[in-house]
Amino acid sequence: MLTLLRSWKTSPHLAEPVCELTDAALPSLPVCTQEAVADIVFLVDGSWSIGTKNFEQVRQFLYTLVNSFDVGPNHVRIGLVQYSNTPRTEFLLNTYQSKEDILQYISNLPYKGGGTQTGLGLDFMLTEHFVEGAGSRARYGVPQIAVVITDGQSQDNVEPHAQQLKSRGIILYAIGIKDADEAQLREIANEPHDQYVYSVSDFAALQGLSQSVIQTLCTAVEEAKRQLLLSAQGNMACFLIWLATLDLLPSTIIHFRSFHYLKWIKLNYLSTVADIVFLVDGSSSIGIDNFQEVRQFLRKFIEGLDIGADKVRVGLAQYSNEPHQEFLLKDHMDKQSLLAQVDNLPYRTGGTATGKAISFLETQYFTAQAGSRADQRVPQIAIVITDGDSEDDVIAPAQQLRKQGVIIFGIGVGAANMMELQGVTNRPHERFLFSIDNYQALAASAKICNIKSDYTLSDCKSAKLADIVFIVDESGSITTPNFQLIRSFLHKIVDGLDVNPKRVRVGIITYNDRPTGQVYLNTFNDKSETLQFIKILPYRGGGTNTGAALRFARERVFIKEKGSRKSQGVQQVAVVITDGKSQDAVSQEAADLRRAGVTVYAVGIKDANKTELEQMASYPSKKHVFIVDSFAKLKTLEQSLQKILCYNIIRQAITINTRRTGIKEVNFPELFLLYLVCIFNSKRRKFALFSLKWKQLQHHFYSVQSK
Repeated sequence: MLTLLRSWKTSPHLAEPVCELTDAALPSLPVCTQEAVADIVFLVDGSWSIGTKNFEQVRQFLYTLVNSFDVGPNHVRIGLVQYSNTPRTEFLLNTYQSKEDILQYISNLPYKGGGTQTGLGLDFMLTEHFVEGAGSRARYGVPQIAVVITDGQSQDNVEPHAQQLKSRGIILYAIGIKDADEAQLREIANEPHDQYVYSVSDFAALQGLSQSVIQTLCTAVEEAKRQLLLSAQGNMACFLIWLATLDLLPSTIIHFRSFHYLKWIKLNYLSTVADIVFLVDGSSSIGIDNFQEVRQFLRKFIEGLDIGADKVRVGLAQYSNEPHQEFLLKDHMDKQSLLAQVDNLPYRTGGTATGKAISFLETQYFTAQAGSRADQRVPQIAIVITDGDSEDDVIAPAQQLRKQGVIIFGIGVGAANMMELQGVTNRPHERFLFSIDNYQALAASAKICNIKSDYTLSDCKSAKLADIVFIVDESGSITTPNFQLIRSFLHKIVDGLDVNPKRVRVGIITYNDRPTGQVYLNTFNDKSETLQFIKILPYRGGGTNTGAALRFARERVFIKEKGSRKSQGVQQVAVVITDGKSQDAVSQEAADLRRAGVTVYAVGIKDANKTELEQMASYPSKKHVFIVDSFAKLKTLEQSLQKILCYNIIRQAITINTRRTGIKEVNFPELFLLYLVCIFNSKRRKFALFSLKWKQLQHHFYSVQSK
């Protein structure tokens, strides 16, 4: 029950009762982990339809949401806009430095009154709040999030204004109250709508919604913080780098303050895995000379990839009036034969039916028969290169391809229709859509410099630091023979890790009606002891209280006393293995575990509940949830799960600290990198070769940029 300290105050706009809220007046809600970094702007409807009494509920809701974040200039920044006929800045992202000041302002937030011009409010938020002068840190890769709260239908158009925000990479949530227009909420919010749109029947229900919204926002900002961030825009160098950030495998990303002198840079890996299909416009408008530039671009791009059956596979389709199969993902497993095909790529000529060609990719290229490894969780990437308008619809085919998990990049050359390409590519467009002036610039932009990392996925010994806890269902539905298969599965996974107290530590929890700590993170000192115990891991049968096991992991295992090294910055990982639906609630317990800084993977067997697995796992669920239809098929997961664990241990060991600088810092001091940086200006090209430890990186890059 909320208790409010009420006082009467006179607002410059209206005389009304204003609630002063205190922390003690609110229910205890979890706070997002201090790893969360984001710029969040709330756009609040202050129209007459809300009324003074209901606006008080809005204040309470805002207070609760803001109180859940780790607010500060280097963590989460908060901005607030209230709108009716016109929008009004309540405070900017850089107005307040502390949570207390923001909460005090929200407690006294005046009610504006007026009409409902949501579109105008969205535009105002973009131009006045999500800008660097107002405190936005977008250019440092900090997630930009907008939360729209409204109770009615807008009197102006919202869709184009929302689209402008999305095109800038801003994530939009829409919260509708009472008579809010559901269709307009969907136009405002990002997709999928079941993740970004919330509706409640009345204002009193807002507070009950707060927990769900907090969980979603916390997850969004925490997961975004874990991504490799890069400040880049507008040229092929950036395109190549963003391609490298798509979880293709361990990558080393530099966060530059400026691209002013850095003309070309590409990251090249010792071990990268992806399926990449080029869709090349071969229409008559291009011309034979320009098509040769396309060949050159493709050659230079492919030269920088690590081609192989177990590495990067490349396919290529050309289209005009009709799509043409040039070669499939399975056709060329070595770079030499691939480049020979590109050099002899025929120029088809004809019209420009891009939509038909995109559908062709879905049915003919991104299939197992054509060599796609989507079922092995290998990233699926399409790169569309075109110079003009399509003669058919591109939106529906592109949506269908993206639904299949294919990430679509677009390169528009010359007079290409960029609005049309925005409908084709993934979002945000500044990461996935690129405009090149002409075909000569296209070929030139593929020039690269190599930056190589010293580790490969094939050897998990390079995954040096992690605390991994396996949470294993031992309920009666599993049976003794199947539990032996789980033991074998665990044995194989752990055997592939570099287990010892200074590197990877392993813990094991088994649970039925109640959880039991079998192995803590500091129980054993070497791998052989752990493996020996796994062979005799006890099986007891019983019920399935997964939620209790998750809570036990957070409160009793991921703690310093039991060997957790979270305070030292070591990655915390939980792997849940279950065969059925939990008899207690898991969503809140899983959210609490994730907010404690633990990355959660979920392995479901046989009758496991997919929805429940997705609620447990970290975001995005498609990368953290594994499902097999029998215990015997657990063996098929061994290699893929081990690789993903190894990769994420490596990736998480390299963290980008964008809170105070534009250059990242690394929690991996022994990592040596070889940098070959191409520095280009109008007079001459300079090369600087550095072999250095990570601690020296910031000094060297500032030195290079100063030249």
